Amino acid sequence: MAPLLTSSAPTGVSLTPSGQAALVLGPLERISTALTTATVLRTNTAETHVPYLGTDVPTAFVAEGEELPTGEPEVLTLKLRPVKIAALSKLSRELAGDSTPGAVELVGQSIARSVRKTLDTAFLNAPGTGLPPRGVLATAGIIDGGQITGNLDPLADAIATVQDAGGNASQLVMAPKTFSALVKLKTAAGSNQSLLGAPAEAPASAFARTLHGVPVTLDPVCPPDTIGLWDKTAVVTVLREDATIAVSNDHYFDSDSIAVRTTLRAIWAVLDPARVVKLTYGT
Repeated sequence: MAPLLTSSAPTGVSLTPSGQAALVLGPLERISTALTTATVLRTNTAETHVPYLGTDVPTAFVAEGEELPTGEPEVLTLKLRPVKIAALSKLSRELAGDSTPGAVELVGQSIARSVRKTLDTAFLNAPGTGLPPRGVLATAGIIDGGQITGNLDPLADAIATVQDAGGNASQLVMAPKTFSALVKLKTAAGSNQSLLGAPAEAPASAFARTLHGVPVTLDPVCPPDTIGLWDKTAVVTVLREDATIAVSNDHYFDSDSIAVRTTLRAIWAVLDPARVVKLTYGT
């Protein structure tokens, strides 16, 4: 197996395009909230036109022989241009030249974690005053679901709100500490019985982590007092497939280290604010 990052070229080299994508996008797609809780569209173009339905085709009961109702679905298009996320990493020359699979995975995971934090922070919270674009929980028109305090009634109402809008409440996003606080809610003051009841809903199993049947994604970059609930089809993330990694020997010449530049492009948008609910948590 060839070294992870070649350091013999005098001015720097880059990995093959397929290797670059696998090194960064593979781990990122498994851990990023922006890529696991939204509908992901892949593209190799600078601009993507995302079609979505505004209204459905009209239907009605009609008597035999009567004229059928006519109409067309309202198909809207949202134009999205992915924006660049970049990072510059410093690696020792020894690690850069390591040919073992473990070293490859370590570097890929490190880059993916760094990119994930930047991507997900913006995906959830960006105010939209410049780059990056507005986050899901800062999007105008999403539903205010109120505050959760001593019980989960506001969450039940939020799920109903998404369903009333024609959606399916399929994603809950919150910080780990928020989920921990909700798990500790008791049925009554002085009781040790969890309000959630079933042990399967405890945070020990990521596959069983749900609230009211909705899968929970825990993300440390989500504000601790904020909970997002949405229909996965109401949020879209566009991801450019041409993630690149470039290597330079010169940038950190004085410390005998290798500079690794990572770039990828992504953008996101809420297609239907009526199917996105923002709740708060407080004691």
